[in-house]
Amino acid sequence: MRARRVTGGAQGIGFAVAEALAEEGCRALALIGRSQEKGDKAVAHFRRAGVDAIFISADVSKVADCKRAVATAISHFGTINALVNAAATSARGSLVETSEELFDTIFDTNVR
Repeated sequence: MRARRVTGGAQGIGFAVAEALAEEGCRALALIGRSQEKGDKAVAHFRRAGVDAIFISADVSKVADCKRAVATAISHFGTINALVNAAATSARGSLVETSEELFDTIFDTNVR
């Protein structure tokens, strides 16, 4: 079974990508995100469609969470065949007024 890992997979673009993967025949999805409630709803949606889906609560801006998410997905599926990075965050306001800490969080979430 080919497993896909989708960050941000419980909502928005990540959910839409996961849905497209399922429609194309993917039967193993590891959805990564911060909201357990949204993750549980997404997993239920995919399981109703016959997909072996799991949700892993993680903050992808944190290296330890990323490592745990990968280990959890591999433990469940045996492998990960593809990765979709769709997690994203942003802040309102001017770039020059953005604190270094907030900039690092945005960069780590959107790029890491």
